[in-house]
Amino acid sequence: MKRRYLFLFLGAAVLLLAGLFMKSRISGMISQAPWPSSQNITAIRIKGIFTYSLVRENPAKNDAKGKTWFVTQKNAQAPLPPGLQSNIDQNCDQYYALADVGHLQRLLALLQSARPVPVEPPTTFPEAPDKLMRVSLRDDNSHEWLLELAARPLAEEKKDMLTVLASYDGGEPIALEVESRFGELVRKPVNWYTDLRLFSIRQDNISRFEILWPLGETWSIERNRDGAFAFAKPERLLWAEVPQASTEYVLHSITTLQNAELFTNIKPMQLSSPYIGIRLWAKGDDISQELLIYRLKSEGEDDEPAHNDFSRADFGWGEIFLAYSSRQNGFFIIPADRVAALGKSLSALRSRPLLQGVLKDVGAATLTVWDRSGRTRHFSFMRRGDSWYDAMENTPIVGMETLIWRLGAMQGESDFLENADALSDPARRALPLVRWEFATQNGPVVLEFRTGNGSRPRYWVLIGDKEPWYAVSSTFVSEMLSHLPAPDAGAKARENAAREAERYMQVQP
Repeated sequence: MKRRYLFLFLGAAVLLLAGLFMKSRISGMISQAPWPSSQNITAIRIKGIFTYSLVRENPAKNDAKGKTWFVTQKNAQAPLPPGLQSNIDQNCDQYYALADVGHLQRLLALLQSARPVPVEPPTTFPEAPDKLMRVSLRDDNSHEWLLELAARPLAEEKKDMLTVLASYDGGEPIALEVESRFGELVRKPVNWYTDLRLFSIRQDNISRFEILWPLGETWSIERNRDGAFAFAKPERLLWAEVPQASTEYVLHSITTLQNAELFTNIKPMQLSSPYIGIRLWAKGDDISQELLIYRLKSEGEDDEPAHNDFSRADFGWGEIFLAYSSRQNGFFIIPADRVAALGKSLSALRSRPLLQGVLKDVGAATLTVWDRSGRTRHFSFMRRGDSWYDAMENTPIVGMETLIWRLGAMQGESDFLENADALSDPARRALPLVRWEFATQNGPVVLEFRTGNGSRPRYWVLIGDKEPWYAVSSTFVSEMLSHLPAPDAGAKARENAAREAERYMQVQP
């Protein structure tokens, strides 16, 4: 009886030792599984249905961004237009973008937390290269892992598990079973891991922004203590507030800009001045993020673009625009219609008073009026106390205060026209209409209005003697002419003057 218990005890001990041995062996196999659980992964290359790399370095090699993840692809897009040349090693990845940190962290976290289990290799594992996904990883100690899986899920795979052939530093591959989420993540297309945004500053965190227009004028707009935006440049618009609705619309349009494809550090040998530029500053940051758009001349072309009118249907026809994003530190071709759309969006800031705070303390004025034949008539007006007089006839006049108030609230529909040859500049070719010269305590203010030809005449105003020209509405010009000063001869005389102004508007070509 005792012998029987002894045999039972010995059998149990043998089974226990065998179990411990198998557990130890399995634990050893798991601990030795060639799985990249290192926290110091520096590069991931995915080759299969989609081929791209995730690298923790800047592919452009020309700034100090360290430990920033990028997505790269070699020869991923169509060649850039003629006139562009590469300033990098042709063997390097030429197209890249910042990585989407949120999506990338899902993959890195899964690599770190996965507990792969060695299994028998699957019988249906594909051998054809075009049916395999190869994921190679490297850490900062130059160790490498190669993970192979089916390009598409196998029919015999478990619902929540995936079989991967893994090898470490060129060793023999071992079949491992891991979560199927790993397969889902590495089968994602390149855009899943890319952050293609041109700006990363939140709209509500912008303290200042600048816009560079095609004619070279720069607008600098800053947020004041009340949270509203006002002009800091140019001087003629100094501290004029920008309408809040226009500002929010423009900043939303800018901060949501993103490219459709990857960026490149292939660029022209020489770049002219930017055609359009946008710079944003975040609160408490002295370094801006910028988007610069360049117009590239076609082969053999020496002239400037035919026009800069973003509203024209033929804007940019046949032209090439190259853009640079400082956030991405890369260039990209931007279609002309996107340049036009951006220009229209920025134009929302132009519909604002052009003479805000300028026409103050006006003491005298001179008016020049052109007729249809180009002949001119001149009038002079002066203030005496609270009244206005015709300076030549020394007779009282009415309407001047209303006119000055209306001109002070004048809205510009466009901030510039093309600075081109006089024969191609519509404002320069336009017919002069009226010219005002006001004497104020801060110096003279000169306004010249012109009108263009066509079934729907356009109107422009020049402030001072320097361009740009501003487009103004026909309604405003009609109101201005109806408020021309008239002798104080009663209501009937003022009505006659208004009718005469309306007739003058109708006969203009």
